[in-house]
Amino acid sequence: MSKEYYDRIGKVMIDSWLKTWPTNYSLHVYSEDIESLTEDVKLINIHNICDPDLQSYLDYIGNHRSRVFTYKVYSFIHAARNNTGWILWIDADSACIKGPDKQFVNKMFVNNTICSYMGTTMYKDKNGWKDRKNCDSAIISFNTETVDSKKFVNEFERLYNSRDIDNRSVFPKPNDTHAFIHCINFVDTPSININENQLALSPTNECVGDYFRHFKAGRKNKDKIAGLVDKLISSTKKLDGKNLKKRIDRVERRYRNDMSK
Repeated sequence: MSKEYYDRIGKVMIDSWLKTWPTNYSLHVYSEDIESLTEDVKLINIHNICDPDLQSYLDYIGNHRSRVFTYKVYSFIHAARNNTGWILWIDADSACIKGPDKQFVNKMFVNNTICSYMGTTMYKDKNGWKDRKNCDSAIISFNTETVDSKKFVNEFERLYNSRDIDNRSVFPKPNDTHAFIHCINFVDTPSININENQLALSPTNECVGDYFRHFKAGRKNKDKIAGLVDKLISSTKKLDGKNLKKRIDRVERRYRNDMSK
């Protein structure tokens, strides 16, 4: 998370996490240039712990639009190698509206699996990639303690350090989502695809929408999003199931109408 992105939307994510997740969970924020945050979260300077590999790949990829995802890749590698048990990646442009309950744990942290992810299917026929399996990595869990965890992370790292992720005959784009799918298939330990609708354009809101909301480009008015998130957090404390979904849809519809004015 860059300082610019923190000011734009990331602070909303951090504040929402602190409001919804219990204190026995810890939030680690990886950043290239944020100098300080609240003491309730752990701030990690990604260049300090991932260079020279990170900087080498950034120099290689230049200004390609996938550049911003490079920080995510090396953050994930570091997190997976320096934590135990399950870790959960949350994109900086996501917001937490409800803490983990039994239903969430049973979906995202499944025994004898290596990760839970939102699988997607590419729907555009550009360069012949239509119907290729991909994923949305806004929210993804990873089990650091399976027999294949080290193999998964090593392969994930190899794709970038070797530049194989930029082989366009193998991968449509040098994005982290294609690396995740490759590594999921690379290991024997099974993963759980929690996205029944493979063609969903914003699967976070469909797959784990009672817990997170993901704000795509063009919807990042921080002040209005912060107000929206507070309303959604309040709704999760009063409602669940279909009633909660209806309330979320209604609140977000009002937000979208307000943003279009």
